Amino acid sequence: MNDRAVREIAQRLSLRAPQREALTTLGKLTNALDLPAAVADRRAFTAIKTGYRDAQRAACTAVAPSLTSFDRAFPSATFALATGVGKTRLMGAQIAYLHRVHGVQHFFVVAPNLTIYDKLRRDFTPNTPKYVFAGLPEYAAQPPQLIAGDDWDTGRGVRGASGDLFQQGIHVNLFNIAKFDSNDGARMRRMHEAIGTSYFEYLAGLPDLVLLMDESHRYRAAAAATALNDLNPLLGIELTATPQVQRGSRAEPFSNVAYRYGLANAIADGFVKKPAVAGRSNSPVDISDEAALDRIKLEDALVLHEQVKAELIAYADREDVRRVKPFVLVIARDTTHAEGLQAMMSSPDFHSGLYNGRVITVHSNRSGAEKDEVIQRLLRVEDPDEPTEIVIHVEMLKEGWDVTNLYTVVPLRAANSRTLVEQSIGRGLRLPYGKLTGVAAVDRLTIVAHDRFQEIVDEAERGDSPFKIDRIDLSAGNAAAPLVALSVAPTIEAMLEALVRTEAPETSDSSTPPATAVESQSWTTVAEPAPRPTPLFATAEEARVAKVVYEALDEFRNLPSSTRLADTTQQAAIAAKVKETLSQGQLELESTASSSVNVEQVVSRVISAVVGTVIDIPRILLQPKGETIITYDDVPLPNGGMRFVVPDQEIVVRELQSREQFRIAAGLPATESRLENYIVRALIDEPDIDYDVHGDLLYKRAEEAVEHIRAYEAHDVKLQGLVAFHAKRIATQIAEHLRAHRHEQPAGYEPIVAHGWSKPEGRSRTVARDEPIAGYREPVTNKARIRQMRFGGMARCLFPEVQFESDGERRFAVLLEDSADAATRWFRPGQADIRIYWKADRQYQPDFIVETSAHRLIVEIKDPEEIDDKDVRAKAQAAVEWCRHANGHAAVHGGKPWRYLLIPDEAVLYTATIEGLMARFAVD
Repeated sequence: MNDRAVREIAQRLSLRAPQREALTTLGKLTNALDLPAAVADRRAFTAIKTGYRDAQRAACTAVAPSLTSFDRAFPSATFALATGVGKTRLMGAQIAYLHRVHGVQHFFVVAPNLTIYDKLRRDFTPNTPKYVFAGLPEYAAQPPQLIAGDDWDTGRGVRGASGDLFQQGIHVNLFNIAKFDSNDGARMRRMHEAIGTSYFEYLAGLPDLVLLMDESHRYRAAAAATALNDLNPLLGIELTATPQVQRGSRAEPFSNVAYRYGLANAIADGFVKKPAVAGRSNSPVDISDEAALDRIKLEDALVLHEQVKAELIAYADREDVRRVKPFVLVIARDTTHAEGLQAMMSSPDFHSGLYNGRVITVHSNRSGAEKDEVIQRLLRVEDPDEPTEIVIHVEMLKEGWDVTNLYTVVPLRAANSRTLVEQSIGRGLRLPYGKLTGVAAVDRLTIVAHDRFQEIVDEAERGDSPFKIDRIDLSAGNAAAPLVALSVAPTIEAMLEALVRTEAPETSDSSTPPATAVESQSWTTVAEPAPRPTPLFATAEEARVAKVVYEALDEFRNLPSSTRLADTTQQAAIAAKVKETLSQGQLELESTASSSVNVEQVVSRVISAVVGTVIDIPRILLQPKGETIITYDDVPLPNGGMRFVVPDQEIVVRELQSREQFRIAAGLPATESRLENYIVRALIDEPDIDYDVHGDLLYKRAEEAVEHIRAYEAHDVKLQGLVAFHAKRIATQIAEHLRAHRHEQPAGYEPIVAHGWSKPEGRSRTVARDEPIAGYREPVTNKARIRQMRFGGMARCLFPEVQFESDGERRFAVLLEDSADAATRWFRPGQADIRIYWKADRQYQPDFIVETSAHRLIVEIKDPEEIDDKDVRAKAQAAVEWCRHANGHAAVHGGKPWRYLLIPDEAVLYTATIEGLMARFAVD
């Protein structure tokens, strides 16, 4: 196996851990089969194709014990990866490895149906979003040539054909399996003038044809298996999430599984959504009344759907990522049942007609334009602007329909519990953001199965179940309140926008159907914000200009502080920028009176408001400085890979006149006192390895290499010859091993202030639909609910409403509002407001940012039992370090010093003062 090739391909393609492990397994299998190196004689491929299968199988079993048979007439191995982990990307990595390491140039990819065929064709086409070779430099100038099912007969897939520019490149043939057992299959086997033989025979005659079978459980039937055997490939690579074949009621597992990464692993490692089952433990309807049971399942499913929709909106706004529109999949019993469900869910008495125009039904009875329209909507179901929120299907949508925004499944047809779960979740496991978000509703796929709830739970608890499943009880008294998304803008933004929103012209159009109006769903999805503050401007035109001013301030964040905005020079520059924006028509003013708006006065008033309502938080970047420090983990060399043979050494003597030639035996002279010296001398030639710094480690690895070789060659003279002759190769292997465990760390960091100040970012979260805004001074009776509550009424907070994680935080807000220091202002920061990293990829979000007349404070309120927690202390240390850098900036530009306060909850009393808490709990 070529470790370096695996490592480089994995890095270039950003392979996940299971994909990389699968690629490593392929490397071990190709070594076991003795595939030649890329520069070797190509006739070695033919020797493998005609080799002894039992011996080849035994060699493969030695490196992949779960592979006990090839299951086909040629060497074939299955890589079983759970849905959503990335089988197609692995396929690209496997092709790249076989080409780079073994020189394989011909690949044949089989798809089980037209849907997957079209998907694979896109993924093998350069400059498409999911191009399988994106990132691999060797294919940038000369990408692999794709020969598809509709253009093979041009002869473009034949080496040496007229106009073929890819003599040394890769050929990837992509076919639907139907090409082999239909009229097209027969046509491929017929003589073709452009080729000189049949295309099928041409492929079967290639010495290095590698067959890749996507969803390979679909090719185990006799006709497909025979056709693939007839291709006579060098090697078969099978990819599937379900390595078994259903024979009646019996599941027959594959015998050639070389690597397995199942659904349980994918769920545990966070590569897919977490499955959950929802139901009512005390259903209000008789389960024998199918119509009533269907309706309550669907109504409950859409309650869950609306909550997921709200959570997705809040998450997207909070993290500044694209919005995801979720949808519900309903599995109907038959086409009549499906049409009835669509009629019911589109009616005015079903959720007040909210889903009229948002439901599509997909089944085989549709035809013509109606079918085309439904298919187009189905293909665009991930588009946030496409209105579909419910898809009704009679049969489960098959492989190849890969979407990331399916969140709720309602199976309404009979099936055994395990089949019900596995089929239901199969199409909805993929994560829309490619990773878990930490928001339960965004990371979960829910099956609504009231009448099968307990049965599914029991099945998931069985010892042989492939995964565990969460439970959601929708019974009366257990169901959570409906959630809606809540966006809270800073008070300054609300002051600027209040009048604009109040006087905005009516835009409703009665001719627009509810299904296409995004606003029509807002009553169930988005919460009403806190009451708007008093507008900053009296007229709508001034307010609109003020909004342009506020947006223009982003270009002036490089100033040391927000107070510099008030400088005459800066105000003039801002006014000029605003006038330029207005003159370019980027703002449509609705009245000729707009020409009378005094831009300079608006700029001055907006700046005064901003300076009075923001806290200057510098954006600090740590730039590496000094020489980079390189270290290596002390990891021993792996066993194997150190088997070498010394060729016979002879001196050739030739008499010039008689031309007589004779040979004299010779050996390598012993030039080093230690065998390790041969290896270390070669390691010194490696440009990125420093002997002066890492000499001891180099000798340690060299000693291990010598011992590996001594294990099979104990004779001292022969051992010396082996090490001396192959020193360069041994050193290369050691260098690759060292690089795999190498770390680079700058000698130090220099803080760079990218922005001296910035505007506070808006907040997004979910709340109960009817959650009122409570006064922040009001004692909280049910403290367990405090995280779900909304608090308002503050005068010094930068936001009109806030959320607290604990009652101690609420009490601290009271102290801030009651402080005798009139300059006090505060807010609860989001991740975009202050960037403090306590680990390489973990950001710390403190509870409060506070400004007083003399200081700026970062404040954390903690339960006393958590104060000494190692993570809490690590975050505190990171915050103290941030304050140190910020204070350097403040000292240069006349700003207030920063302090970090770690305050136990019990110390936040109404008799306390900010100054007293700072004296007691500041961390230095």
